[in-house]
Amino acid sequence: MRIVALALVAGVVLAACDEGPGAAGGGGSAENSVAAGGGGASPRPTTGPAGPLELVLNAEYEEGTKVPVRLRNTSGRSFTYNPDYEACDMRYEDASGREFIIPPGTHCDLISEEAIAPGETATLFKWRLDECTKDRWGCVKSEALPPGSYSIHGSFKPEGGGPAVRVEASFRIVDS
Repeated sequence: MRIVALALVAGVVLAACDEGPGAAGGGGSAENSVAAGGGGASPRPTTGPAGPLELVLNAEYEEGTKVPVRLRNTSGRSFTYNPDYEACDMRYEDASGREFIIPPGTHCDLISEEAIAPGETATLFKWRLDECTKDRWGCVKSEALPPGSYSIHGSFKPEGGGPAVRVEASFRIVDS
């Protein structure tokens, strides 16, 4: 009985982590997608028309920089995100389309919800621009991403229900 219950809990947690990075909850599209960039001050769209949400990132970072991945709500309604493990609910790709996982997105055992109100910007997580190369229910080995172009895809549900809004941000990593 204990093994069955543990397997059920692990399956639910794994399903929650897997939902975002490539399935229904986290696929990206050009629809409602914005990448923000340029000096950290005011973001500028680089991948499509502005939607109700924007991922706030610079257009370029030096290798190994610790990057706050932020979400700005430009709509008139609140949206929800997971303040504990939002990185689990997103998808990461290099320029060739290869998906990878990042250290903040490997240990996905807390499922909670917080609202981001209209006009607010929330820091979803901080990331050292690395990828997890060995995951044991938490990243035990990571490597810095090499210089190149990368993208982050996610989706966020409106508070109180409704279809999720998809966002995408693109950026480049350059030699330090």
